[in-house]
Amino acid sequence: MDISWGEFAGGLRGGHLCGYRYFDKQNVEPLFPFGYGLSYTKFSYSDLKISPSETSPGQPVEVSVRVRNSGSRSGAEVVELYVHDGHASVDRPVRELKGFQRVELAAGETKKSIHA
Repeated sequence: MDISWGEFAGGLRGGHLCGYRYFDKQNVEPLFPFGYGLSYTKFSYSDLKISPSETSPGQPVEVSVRVRNSGSRSGAEVVELYVHDGHASVDRPVRELKGFQRVELAAGETKKSIHA
């Protein structure tokens, strides 16, 4: 069986939109997303805050969210911050990773994750 890289990877045929960027653009939901099944516990997110709520170009923004280990074992979660440029004059990905933070939590513990 001969498979090209574009068919295998979800599309170098998409140019700069390869891998998950291609999936997002085509509204494709991966069967097993990156990181699937790598934890023995469950996490929940709440209290998302963006400050300030309105900005101008170049103005810094702080995003925070509370992460709770709702499972019965301790574990670690990687909180990821994605953005989208809805006003770009060129084709941009649906979402771009702009920050991440690894948060270690005991069972039942809650911590705040802040991205500035």
